[in-house]
Amino acid sequence: MERIQALGLCRFSYPSAPGGFGDQAQSMDDIRAALYEPRRMALRFLWFEHVALPSLKRQTDPAFTVILLAGDRMPTEYRNRLKALTRDTPQIKPLFLEEGEQHRVACRMAMRAHRDPEATAVAEFRLDDDDAVANIFVERTKMVFRHVRQLFGMRPRVTVDFCRGVLLRATPEGIDLLPVSAQSWTPALVTYRAPEDEMSLLDAVHTKLWKGMPQLTMPFPPMFVRGAHEDNASGIADRWERLDRWKAEPEDLRRLLAKSFGIDLPALEAALAEWRRD
Repeated sequence: MERIQALGLCRFSYPSAPGGFGDQAQSMDDIRAALYEPRRMALRFLWFEHVALPSLKRQTDPAFTVILLAGDRMPTEYRNRLKALTRDTPQIKPLFLEEGEQHRVACRMAMRAHRDPEATAVAEFRLDDDDAVANIFVERTKMVFRHVRQLFGMRPRVTVDFCRGVLLRATPEGIDLLPVSAQSWTPALVTYRAPEDEMSLLDAVHTKLWKGMPQLTMPFPPMFVRGAHEDNASGIADRWERLDRWKAEPEDLRRLLAKSFGIDLPALEAALAEWRRD
């Protein structure tokens, strides 16, 4: 019987070597100071606790692993908080890796170390601490493999892009929700690989995966939530008006986030308001 391992990566403020994010002029001490700044960390924990974590806790298929990648010099209070938040979710495995490694190398090391060598395919995915996946994500990821099985047999790297989701934008005025159809956004982008594959999910730019491997696009159902706020490096909130959309009423979106992603929007709104007041 074929066995599909669902293996995810969530990077939680890992201080990689200078140059990974356009910070060539910075020293490691500068990078640590920026990443571990208390107000920034409070915001990252807020999004992780209210958005990413609930969606992982609600998976209909509990057989998955998400590596929560952090640095070995993360301050003790943050390290302990991460451990406490994930203690009752054994699928989430905090990994405090030695800081200063090149970003792609660190991610590759983390993923390869946790692959199941007996798996038919490893379904790799990633989400940031302000992203979420639908409660059926793991289940659907394993189910869809049968539709790309022959392609995988020809060359064992195939991508499935669940391209429908919701953009959740936080502003000083509150929360906005936008139903989006977006090609190759990361939260619900899955690459099936052979367990012995020397590369991993950060070794190729996600928007260019289609150039090097077959890709299946799945435009339904809504499978991801992507966060947008002042500490979001992608600047995606600035492209709000230019994004492709699918039709949904605001109240329908709020119900979708609660039912399929486990996101308590009133609680998130209250937490964001409190963060802004501090």
